[in-house]
Amino acid sequence: MGMVLPASFWHLVAAGMVACAFAVAFRWTKQRRSGSGALDTRKDSTQYVKAVPLLDKEQATAPRAPGEWTAVEFHYPRIEPFREKLEDIKPIPYRPFKWGEYFVTMGIRSMHWDEWIELDRDFFHYFKIREQRINTRRDRLVRTLPTTPGVVEGGHAGATELVEELAEYLSARFPTIYTVVRHDPEKNTSGWYGKPSIKEITIVPLQKTYVLAQEDPMVISALLVQEDLAIMVEGK
Repeated sequence: MGMVLPASFWHLVAAGMVACAFAVAFRWTKQRRSGSGALDTRKDSTQYVKAVPLLDKEQATAPRAPGEWTAVEFHYPRIEPFREKLEDIKPIPYRPFKWGEYFVTMGIRSMHWDEWIELDRDFFHYFKIREQRINTRRDRLVRTLPTTPGVVEGGHAGATELVEELAEYLSARFPTIYTVVRHDPEKNTSGWYGKPSIKEITIVPLQKTYVLAQEDPMVISALLVQEDLAIMVEGK
């Protein structure tokens, strides 16, 4: 014989299922977190290197002058090489906003290291457009502002750091697309994992090589990726 249960019963069942789901998710998340609090989403977490600034609470909250930062130890992550063919990767459909009421926010969220820079099959098309525009309208497209005394430091140091980080990451993540030549290991060990820093980077399919110290770092950075780039420097 059939039995009809009241709606309140099903509400309790649904609530219980949601609670169980949250409990399982919380337990899984807790187990997958490293001691630093960085979430490891890899299947094999033994290959994960913690990549967080090693600051204690007192250091992190210590007062500092605007525009001045204390150097901290940093462990770079182990990047998983991209195995697929770039021509098989469709453009990623990023959604800039949601329909309906919209709140302007910074949009900051956690990110897996392997997803810092993403390429798709349109990369080479974008490169040709960028190269042509930089060659013809360079000063209107790429600028690195100088220091304004007493107000803010110039952007060159930040731009140099950006192109060095991009060269390290891209050559590790996409080794069939980017190759690098490093400086003399006896004179320089400031690259990732204690290696010498990068001297030049080549986009292999295009046979385009850039010497990092001989070109505007923002120009090289713009040609290495599909994204538009901007560096903001904190003022005094």
